[in-house]
Amino acid sequence: MKSYLVGTALLGWLAAGGCYDPDIPNRAFTCAANDSPACPDGMSCVAGYCMSGSALTTQAFSIPKVLHYNGERMNPLLDTEASCPDYSATTSESLEPNNTLPLATSLSSMFTTPDRKNPAKLNKLAICPTGSKDVDFYQADLSSYGNVQSLVASIDYQVAYGDLDIAIVGADGVILSYDGTAVDNGCTSSAVSAGVYFVAVVGADNVDVNNYTLHVITSTSAKGCSGQTPDGGTDGGHADGGVDGSTCQPTYGPCQSNDDCCLDSCTLGSCN
Repeated sequence: MKSYLVGTALLGWLAAGGCYDPDIPNRAFTCAANDSPACPDGMSCVAGYCMSGSALTTQAFSIPKVLHYNGERMNPLLDTEASCPDYSATTSESLEPNNTLPLATSLSSMFTTPDRKNPAKLNKLAICPTGSKDVDFYQADLSSYGNVQSLVASIDYQVAYGDLDIAIVGADGVILSYDGTAVDNGCTSSAVSAGVYFVAVVGADNVDVNNYTLHVITSTSAKGCSGQTPDGGTDGGHADGGVDGSTCQPTYGPCQSNDDCCLDSCTLGSCN
């Protein structure tokens, strides 16, 4: 009789409201990578969440295109793995492979700390080699920054050598914002809070290859590309490589001052 009463009470409690709690966010299951199994079949534990989808597989992730480049084409000379600047046969010196979320390159505090006066950058990066459908993922762990409000990610490149696209991706693998335009450089921004995010860089339609430089900036206020407020969607039209009010185009030839280099510095006539 006691077990019957307990069962009846439990059923009544479930009918009255169950386990629903409006304060629990609607997102992927949390997990620990050391658990066995960590996630249900078909899912993987990434950044503390069970995930499935294109961001987990090598050649399935893509960024929607807003425009396609129809101008003059130049050869970026990235036809082989050995020609890729971010690849090295020595594993400890190579950023590749980083083409899925579990393999994402982790960004240091130089990139993730909000409101840095001298934002860091990653040089000598590339989507390559030709025909590989390469994707580069970078992880930005903002879990310890409870006051962070925005994340801005930009890439410097020359579109004539290959059109690249950039996106900010949530811990659940969903694209939060992206730049799918077809001009020199790219930039996208998203409103964020404490948590884990990813920056993704791909070739247009998963075909183009090119070299690029990556900038990632976080802020405790609402900031976006070219001073725009993060809108959580495409930043098409703001692909100028500038952030936080800057509207400059980086100079690929000789520079005169730091203003010619956007987030870089002009040293001996070159942007560095």
